[in-house]
Amino acid sequence: ESGRVTFMHGVIKDMDTGKPIEGAVLDIWQASANGKYDFQDPAQSENNLRGKFRSDKDGKFHWYCYHPTAYSLPTDGPAGVLLRLMDRSPWRPAHIHLMITHPEYATVINQLYPNNDPHLGDDSVFAVKDDLIVDFKPRKDDPKAELDLEFNVTMALKKHHPNPNSAPPVSSFERSMGGAKKPTNPNQAAANL
Repeated sequence: ESGRVTFMHGVIKDMDTGKPIEGAVLDIWQASANGKYDFQDPAQSENNLRGKFRSDKDGKFHWYCYHPTAYSLPTDGPAGVLLRLMDRSPWRPAHIHLMITHPEYATVINQLYPNNDPHLGDDSVFAVKDDLIVDFKPRKDDPKAELDLEFNVTMALKKHHPNPNSAPPVSSFERSMGGAKKPTNPNQAAANL
């Protein structure tokens, strides 16, 4: 699956009103197919597989990215020792990082995980939550992408959050499931790792 071009898209809405949010900044990043981020791999260009996008007047966003890749945390240093002592797997399931900001709304920071990743149940950092598991579907009639990922976001006004610029946010994510929206538990926001 890794390395397959994906068209990712969705809508950002206000938690209270359901109205679209224009001008939210979506900052995304992910590891390359070798499981390394740009700062870990000298063969990658600076800011490889990173991007910033802004939602339009209808709250919509879209971009092309890759189906993410699972990777192992380093096991040769203190992190490896700690993982062994805790009897934890060093593997992180494949994921795409998202940070969404807007001047009027609490910041949202999360990761999205493919539903078919074999490491979902033993994530080394316990970040996988059911509401963040997504379904990459085949994309038709798009010569640029094989896969399609729809992920809709609900944001809370800063007035609803005691510290609106910190993670985990009170803002929640929702995902499309057969046309119905499934709201998430805001207390299940994954750490930005």
